[in-house]
Amino acid sequence: ARKRYERLAVSAPRVLALEAQYGAALSLMREPQLAPATAEFARLIADPESGRWGQLARLRAAEIRAGAGEIEPAIALVRPVLAAAQEPEVKDEASLSLAGLLARKPDLPAAEAELRELLTRSP
Repeated sequence: ARKRYERLAVSAPRVLALEAQYGAALSLMREPQLAPATAEFARLIADPESGRWGQLARLRAAEIRAGAGEIEPAIALVRPVLAAAQEPEVKDEASLSLAGLLARKPDLPAAEAELRELLTRSP
């Protein structure tokens, strides 16, 4: 699957290429080849036109950082998604991710507040 994503990422129209780039990075993350996955996610994050795929890349990169015990950098990756996400499901995923990260920090009051906000927005 990763090879197909990589071919699409260089040959498809821009919108499909972004999705393929994200898919290739996600495949690397699941293998787990975390360093190459992180590099691919970083390319998407740096692309100002990546939209949804850049936001999802931030969430996956945050998962990798949190898995390495780097909670503050993970939180820093998630917060911009909350500020910029226009798709409700992406914003909700970011809220849930942030709440989990805050709980691991541990900042339980902030985690609870994030979950309450999520429940208010998406009952």
